[in-house]
Amino acid sequence: MPKNIQKQALNFFEKQEFNKALPLFEEVAAKDNRAENWFNVATCAVMALQLSKGKEALAKATTLAEKEANPDGLSVGMMYFYFMCALRDSGFVEEGMKELEQFRESYSSLKITDDMFLSIRGLPSLQQFLAMGVGLLKKQTKVLPQEWLAQFGNALDAEGQAEVATFAKEQF
Repeated sequence: MPKNIQKQALNFFEKQEFNKALPLFEEVAAKDNRAENWFNVATCAVMALQLSKGKEALAKATTLAEKEANPDGLSVGMMYFYFMCALRDSGFVEEGMKELEQFRESYSSLKITDDMFLSIRGLPSLQQFLAMGVGLLKKQTKVLPQEWLAQFGNALDAEGQAEVATFAKEQF
């Protein structure tokens, strides 16, 4: 039964009928309390402009993901990344920028930007992060995107600095 409901929810989600998909995703998550189901609720809620419900569902999803330790499931870092994409796409720019800053701190503290190194830690590649993040940077008004990228690049290894500099040149 939950599989059919989930299929229906995914169909509504693909059609961008988020308010129809959300209660179905919630029903699936209530019956099958797993991280991936709550993550679907989280992203769909944000796309349905229900930010607080999305945040609550994300908290459930990440807590369950840490307990489940499913090697085939999304990492907690990737859950936050895709949640940030939903924030960007639904116009929650300020909330998205908070997540972007959290990722910036994570990358800066690691200092290594090798794709495999980041993947093992459950983070998107630097290129994925930059491609998604520039959308948020262009929508916000508190900092010049070029300055944000320059500061971010300076906190990375030489490879990351070069990648950020090239990306910034291409974008601006």
